[in-house]
Amino acid sequence: MSPEKKRKASESIHSDDEVPACSATEIHSQPLLSTSPTSQHIELSKITIEWDIIYPRPHDDDETEDDNINDSSEFEVPWSTRIWGIARNEDRVEVGQMYGRLIQRCNIRRTFSENMTITSQDATTLALEVFDRHGRLKDDLKNHKHKKGSGVWREEVDLGSFLIVEEISVQQQWRRQGIGSKLGNEIWHKAQALMPDVSFAFASQTQLVTEEVDERRQDMAKSEIKADIDLTERISIAFLRRQGYRRIGNTTWLALAADAEHPSHDLAPSDDHDWLKLEEESEEDPEDSHEQDQYGRQLLGELDFSDKVGKLKKLEGSEEELLLHYAMTILNDEEGAAALINTSATIPVSDSQWDTTDGRGNTVLHLAASHSNPASVAWILHSTLGARLIGKANRNGETPLEALQTRLELRRVKYQAFRGAKLHWVSDQFRGFDDDSVSCLLRLQNMQNAADEDRARVRFGCTCGLCIQGIMSPRMRFSLFYQAERIHQKLDSTKVEWLHNSGDYARRLLRSYGKHIHENIHLSMILNTTARAGFINLFSHVATCLLSNVIPSEAAVLNIINLTWEAPPVTRRFLDRGGDVASAIEPVFEAAMDRDEVIGHGKLQALVLEEFSYKLGLLKRCRNDHEYGFVRAYCAGGSERR
Repeated sequence: MSPEKKRKASESIHSDDEVPACSATEIHSQPLLSTSPTSQHIELSKITIEWDIIYPRPHDDDETEDDNINDSSEFEVPWSTRIWGIARNEDRVEVGQMYGRLIQRCNIRRTFSENMTITSQDATTLALEVFDRHGRLKDDLKNHKHKKGSGVWREEVDLGSFLIVEEISVQQQWRRQGIGSKLGNEIWHKAQALMPDVSFAFASQTQLVTEEVDERRQDMAKSEIKADIDLTERISIAFLRRQGYRRIGNTTWLALAADAEHPSHDLAPSDDHDWLKLEEESEEDPEDSHEQDQYGRQLLGELDFSDKVGKLKKLEGSEEELLLHYAMTILNDEEGAAALINTSATIPVSDSQWDTTDGRGNTVLHLAASHSNPASVAWILHSTLGARLIGKANRNGETPLEALQTRLELRRVKYQAFRGAKLHWVSDQFRGFDDDSVSCLLRLQNMQNAADEDRARVRFGCTCGLCIQGIMSPRMRFSLFYQAERIHQKLDSTKVEWLHNSGDYARRLLRSYGKHIHENIHLSMILNTTARAGFINLFSHVATCLLSNVIPSEAAVLNIINLTWEAPPVTRRFLDRGGDVASAIEPVFEAAMDRDEVIGHGKLQALVLEEFSYKLGLLKRCRNDHEYGFVRAYCAGGSERR
């Protein structure tokens, strides 16, 4: 280790006597930090740990990830191990405890977010704040100039199992003696011993918010609670940084890397990114929201937009909201555009008042865009105001376009009816953004005259600019084509076995890939060579469709069949007997998903390494690369069809 690295490492291991910068009054007023007159000395070497490990229950081979989601038995899912440790002194008196969970990420890739949200509140928060739906670090936390924070966390965070440290607490009379640091090290080492592929530990800056803290706040005023929360989080952050944790982007989570050469270990605590609280997506009870809308409309109706004094002033009793900004959030698009026009009649858009931001740093264009109000967005962009506001960032570090994209992404992956309600994951039911949102996206990117294909790509969230019909990315197309060809070749190679009545292997393949065929037709195919050949050829037609840059919907595959000369016409005969195109499309999607390098078992890269990996590596990555669910539904009706 270099001298500089040693210096930074030593800086991160302060004595437990050191606390975050705060006044003496703050420190001594907090029971969490106080050194009580009854504090008792303890020798760290004499502390023993009693471990309670709840291992995951055995995994049933027939069990799917969807089955895991519906499993309500806490701690006993096949991908989570609970670690609970109690620290005792030499007299067997409890002095502290620690609690965490090991997550075997590779087992839940396809439904990572869904599975994490049934585990615990901390696991839910981590999944929503840090990872995408497949357990990869969010792209913004790696690449966005503001949201990435220190920028030390990259694609390596996508790999391996990990530990969530949910609690480390020390009894008050034993604090300030290094016990907390010892417990932090113990649970990390225990996790590594239990699961050798553990690459990272994650802990929230609210990690010290224990029941004791919650009880203390019950009798506090709101202002006191706010100050107490701030101080407690500062203490927690300082503690975690002494353990070697560093913040992930601009989130409330910090991470510790197992790799001693990871860049985070070169980052001194004083250089770590400080969290800036950003705007969050509002999740309100519909009834509360309706009441607020009614009140807001009444308030705006009482205010005169033609009054120069009243137009851009802050609302009475609000430190954040401005009248025109409030109008963008509470009025419909037509009303909002009228408010803008009325305001411009007396205050020219060249006036600097139009550049005013609310408490979250949002301009009127941020709010008009993020609420998908195309008429309001169009008016702002057509005025000279548009050039001033289109590139302006809010406190999230987001331009108006990015603010809209962030909100649409949240709507694409999850739905929550109102605060406190269960989250519903809706990615596979995604059918494109609504017309108003698409209109705003196009205007903010100066794409009003875009071709239909480009408009479709905007509607379906394509980020590579190459998705077929806006839906299927080049990498997904390649994956599906490879699987269609592979299945066709495997089934086609069994024809000789059938002819010589030695088709045990062939029958196994047919059961595996023919499970979506209607039962009556499936039985007849055992004896009927023509029907069997027609089903096998269907996979070749699906591959031809993909090779032609066409999404293999039922209509598209039927068109390929009609254009293909077959003698005899075995595929047509299979369909005439009651077979359908979906019986071949479904196995292709299932095989691609199972072997996908992100949501499957990571075998795709290995399978194509020698022949096709160079092509896969050259294909541009896209937001839609692994969204097989909604593409599958488009092609064959997905689970609804079955």
